[in-house]
Amino acid sequence: MNTDKFPGRLIIDAPEGEVVLDGLDDAIIGDYENVLAYSVDKIVGILVKRDGMSVDEAIDYYDFNIGCLWAGDRTPIFIWENNYTDLGSP
Repeated sequence: MNTDKFPGRLIIDAPEGEVVLDGLDDAIIGDYENVLAYSVDKIVGILVKRDGMSVDEAIDYYDFNIGCLWAGDRTPIFIWENNYTDLGSP
């Protein structure tokens, strides 16, 4: 992964075998030893803005569909920053 493309929209040039989550490129915050790191806050923000979910719905969706992912040694790293102030939550 070429980290000089962070932050912002990426064209993924991930090494073979690296797990890339479809539609969540903007949530990638880095990589470590061929494992991508995603910001959970950014994932939640994408789900809120793109899919029209509330923050609570997006967190539930993340918990049940993304955060529990196991893809072997290349499973992405998910980092909670707990900064929901820019998501429009009350």
